[in-house]
Amino acid sequence: MKLNADDIKKIHLQNQFLLFDSTISHPKLSISQLLNQIGYIQIDTIQRIARAHELTIHTRVKNYKQEEVWLKVKNGEVFEWFCHARSLLPIGDFPFYYGAMLANRKKPFWFDRILNKHPEWPKQVLRQIDIDGPITIRDITLPDKIERTSGWSSPQKLILDYLLYCGYILPHTRVKFSHQYDLIDRIVKLPDEIPDSMERFWFHINRSLQANGPSYLHRLLHYNYNHSNFEHHNQKQNPRKLIKDAVSKGTLLSIPVEGSTQHIYFLPDQEIIIPEISKENELVHFINPFDNVLWSRESLLEQYNFDYKVEIYVPEKKRKYGYYVLPILYGIRFVGRVDVNFIKDTETLMFNKWYWEDGFSPINDDFLNKIAKTIVSFRIFHLAKSIELGNLPQKVRTKLLYYLKLVNRG
Repeated sequence: MKLNADDIKKIHLQNQFLLFDSTISHPKLSISQLLNQIGYIQIDTIQRIARAHELTIHTRVKNYKQEEVWLKVKNGEVFEWFCHARSLLPIGDFPFYYGAMLANRKKPFWFDRILNKHPEWPKQVLRQIDIDGPITIRDITLPDKIERTSGWSSPQKLILDYLLYCGYILPHTRVKFSHQYDLIDRIVKLPDEIPDSMERFWFHINRSLQANGPSYLHRLLHYNYNHSNFEHHNQKQNPRKLIKDAVSKGTLLSIPVEGSTQHIYFLPDQEIIIPEISKENELVHFINPFDNVLWSRESLLEQYNFDYKVEIYVPEKKRKYGYYVLPILYGIRFVGRVDVNFIKDTETLMFNKWYWEDGFSPINDDFLNKIAKTIVSFRIFHLAKSIELGNLPQKVRTKLLYYLKLVNRG
């Protein structure tokens, strides 16, 4: 079998529920089903528009309502922990993450400045939760003579992060994005057998291949943050060497990509179906900066020739595009990006600045018709009463307004 670069894009986007309209291809797609396919949904605190995890779900599950996912957490269908960052995770994957939690207890290096000064504090907080039930950060009593800071470095946050990182507690739910934590065994059934570091490594490799289809090596190793050396039976293991050895043994397959020096990797029993996509069923999506399909920058550049950097943390004067910039996916191409924000006072969704990739012109009836549908869906999801179209050229603006009227009538 030979695959070309476009074939791999189609497979990748299909596995990510971005190639076809999920209301048609998967009309009953739920949050749990989505998570079971793509493996995780990253959470981020930034709220220029809807939060990142809400947008990741909305892009794929069109009838999703904001905050609905926290009911799934409360009901035990989904849990929150760390993948490559804080993420929502399918409950069926819990044993593998619990193994990582237990391993973290041997190396809680992030939290030494708290633990060394106040070694009894974790036990005190756990006793408080045991007696009082789920707690929030506001319920924690500080030890005497502790340095009082706020924000990400506050002692209360550090102690909760430590207990979460090491698997003593889990979020029970979130209310207005604020955590409630409970003891871990009150939230999930703890596994009888704990996967070791090698089992966890191959679990994440398999998860990456399920979520992305046949993958270039960089995406395979980085999708679940699986690229760093790790210890197994007191020996350092190199992920790239493990992949190479698996290929030589036939437990993982590798084939070259047509017209490229790159290879893709897949499982021997992994069915490879190249989806057919025509001009008529190409979709337009706004992709949030922390969406799974964008992880990582190197993979995006390698596979899609699209150079995207999150500029949220870049000083304003050094930003090239803007604070909260959404890539625009059209079919299997990233054709541009747009800086957006939502003005709560006026309930206005602002598309501030648009940027187009070299060689792409937005004066295209098919594209404008489809992006109009995406804009309307985006507006409804944000409960916005109006939109502003920013710096679009007059010809593009006039045509887009025409299609927006058609969509709103329909």
